[in-house]
Amino acid sequence: ARMMGLPYPGGPEISKLASKFEPRNLETKEPKTFSLPRPMINSKDLDFSFSGLKTAVLYLIKKIKEKNRRELTDDEKIAIAYEFEQAVTEVLIKKTSDAIEKYSAKSLLVGGGVIANKTIRTSLRHLSSELGVELHLPDMKFTGDNATMIGIAGYLRSRGGTINLLSPGTESFEALRATGNLSLYK
Repeated sequence: ARMMGLPYPGGPEISKLASKFEPRNLETKEPKTFSLPRPMINSKDLDFSFSGLKTAVLYLIKKIKEKNRRELTDDEKIAIAYEFEQAVTEVLIKKTSDAIEKYSAKSLLVGGGVIANKTIRTSLRHLSSELGVELHLPDMKFTGDNATMIGIAGYLRSRGGTINLLSPGTESFEALRATGNLSLYK
């Protein structure tokens, strides 16, 4: 979203643009799409990462700008947003399907900011129906920015005595240290 000059938060903006995508240009009847990778979609593990996908978007945008010597058009932004959303959704659905199969899951609980995306929600509904798995999704009002969840997790860990989030000898929250890979449990 930032690479295309879209406002923050980027996820909803990408989704809005993607929803405007039409597979063919109505005037020329030409396909108007781009092809982006589906990172790790065929790996045998359940891991995924979208850093390579974001890099592919960066290079695609640079290529378009250099070739045409101009900024992206609205149609190009729409097509890129659509392809990005499709790539992310395909990877998430494949990995989720693999996990359900591997662990013989009977239900699926999904949370986080990404579940606000309508395409992902719809795809998860189709997957759960296809596999006969009960799907639990939060109400849309609970799918926003995860900053609150992260703050609560840090607070609970601090109060539970499992980790000291403050520098030794201080009681000021100004001395709080960020630890990006904290676990919610020991």
